Formats: sequence, structure tokens, C-alpha cells
Amino acid sequence: MKKIIWAFIAFFLSAHPLLVTAETDDAMIEITGKVVSLSIEGGFFGIEGTQGEKIKPLNLPVLLQKEGLLVWLKARKTETTVGIHQWGQYVNILEISVLPENCIK
Repeated sequence: MKKIIWAFIAFFLSAHPLLVTAETDDAMIEITGKVVSLSIEGGFFGIEGTQGEKIKPLNLPVLLQKEGLLVWLKARKTETTVGIHQWGQYVNILEISVLPENCIK
């Protein structure tokens, strides 16, 4: 009986990370756009993509919080985050780069 219990515990512990961290390619995004400063709902910085996307990064570095800054970023969508800003998709930035001004047409 003890072997069955230990086998079950070992199986559960090995399968648990797969159940919790399962993610799809839909959760990852890459976007090129401009940093925007919005004064609504207390004020915040977002990113407006070249295709009209609205992104609300939760971890935009302070040095990049400049209106009009051109950036490329790779991020993970955060479906479980809620906040007062009713603007854009909440994301956690994984990579971000500043682009030259003439890079976006």
C-alpha cells in the first residue's frame, strides 16, 4: 500500500508543473510600436503597435517610459491580471529593444 501511495505522490509531483505552466503560442506576442503616455485613470504608459494593437506592459523599464519612443518587444499575455486601466492587453515583457526613428513607416 505504501508503494502505491509513493507512486501516486511521485506521479503527481512530476505532472504538476505541466498542468500549471501549460501555455500556447497564443500567449506570446511580438510587436513593434511607439510608447505612449496616457493620462486616463491615474496615468500609465502603453505601447501602440504599427497595426493598431494596444499593449499595457506591466514591467516597462523606467528608462523606456518616454512618449514616442520606438520599440520592438516580445511579451507574454497575462490573462489573469486585472486592473483599473481599461486600455489594451496586459503583458509581461520578456525582451525589448529601442529602434531607430526611421525604422517605422
